[in-house]
Amino acid sequence: MSEFVIRGGTPLHGECVQMPVDVLLHNNFAITDADVLTLTGIVTEEDLADFLNRDIKEIEDAKVKITKDKVLADAVTKVMGRSAEVHIEGVFFIEDNMICLRLTNVTVKKVFFGRDLTANFFDRIDIYNFNRLNMPVELDEAIHGDGEVLLKASRHPGKAYGDGRKPEKKGDKA
Repeated sequence: MSEFVIRGGTPLHGECVQMPVDVLLHNNFAITDADVLTLTGIVTEEDLADFLNRDIKEIEDAKVKITKDKVLADAVTKVMGRSAEVHIEGVFFIEDNMICLRLTNVTVKKVFFGRDLTANFFDRIDIYNFNRLNMPVELDEAIHGDGEVLLKASRHPGKAYGDGRKPEKKGDKA
């Protein structure tokens, strides 16, 4: 049984606890005890498009398609002061407890005299570092599906909290 405490609120005990993502990502909670802790999250096409449009300054009006094999995105970017269409392909991967999008193909369409430019302006997009969470979890899997990517994270003994605190030694509880 795990105990979750929302800052300024009362503890919530349970096994299948659901929490809004904004509470999770903005550290408005604390976990005081957890023998077993697992998180499962879903990144939808709409979620990824919103992230790209909001957080990647080079990209506007992104439209995303997620398949079992890869992520496809079409957007608008600026090249030498002019708007150009860009096509991006990539795959989700995990590195250093961060969920990332590895870009396998970036094509800027009709940018030079009507020709496409294939280039690697950047090779990856860092999406979220799970070390920032106020809980001791490690990303375990990123599984592509039709229309979404399933993320799985779990507690690993000895893992520090996002703020650097280590779990207490007694029974190695988080």
